[in-house]
Amino acid sequence: MDWQLTVAAPALTPVFWGLIRTPPEKRDPAAIEAGKAKTLAAMKILNAQLGKAAYVAGNAFSMGDIPVALMAYRYRRLVPERSPLDNLERWFAGIEQRPAFKEHVLAIPFV
Repeated sequence: MDWQLTVAAPALTPVFWGLIRTPPEKRDPAAIEAGKAKTLAAMKILNAQLGKAAYVAGNAFSMGDIPVALMAYRYRRLVPERSPLDNLERWFAGIEQRPAFKEHVLAIPFV
């Protein structure tokens, strides 16, 4: 959870705010692109961790997966041109099938 708070969220925040919360005419394309690059670096860290275990903190779903899954969701939505990260995609495919994630994340409009 600390990693999500200190690494993933700060990297993704300029992308989210720039593309979702800022009108097109006021966007800072350089900040958005820098945020995308930082987010990709963070997601590579996550991908490497998920190559060692089925979930973020080990081989069982835990509280640690929940906030990280929200960052992965935003990353996948906001960076469609992303590099393939196989471990992250495997993990996220399982996360997005969970009933609570479907109800409380996927069912809510992204904007």
